[in-house]
Amino acid sequence: MQPVVQPMPAGRDTPFYFQRFDASGFHYGWHVHPEHEIACVLDGAGTRFVGDHAEPFTPGEVVLLAGQVPHKWQAHGPGAKRSRSLVIQFADDCFSGGFFDRGELRPIRNLLRRAEHGLRFTGSTREQAVQRLRAMEHQR
Repeated sequence: MQPVVQPMPAGRDTPFYFQRFDASGFHYGWHVHPEHEIACVLDGAGTRFVGDHAEPFTPGEVVLLAGQVPHKWQAHGPGAKRSRSLVIQFADDCFSGGFFDRGELRPIRNLLRRAEHGLRFTGSTREQAVQRLRAMEHQR
């Protein structure tokens, strides 16, 4: 099945985008977009599909996906009643062309390459990411 290309919100004039989702279930189907994505599930449970891989997700999950990677979160079970998540999307050139190819930023480029298969954060990295994303939720 071909993923649907997810359009970015109309009028968006920045290569960096933060959004809160709060609904019953996850509403985006199998989709793809050029932006990289950091997704944090606050409430909800089900199955996460990334590329040709599927595995369960639960609250507190933080995932990094490279741009152009097809994906979807499908809620089911007790967690399907309410789904809340925080999502950051950013363009590969969000700072300037070649930004991540410079010196000390090359590890970020390598991390984004590894995210072509999806990366799920665990341990203290996950905890710090959740804290920072929740702090962003209340900022402009």
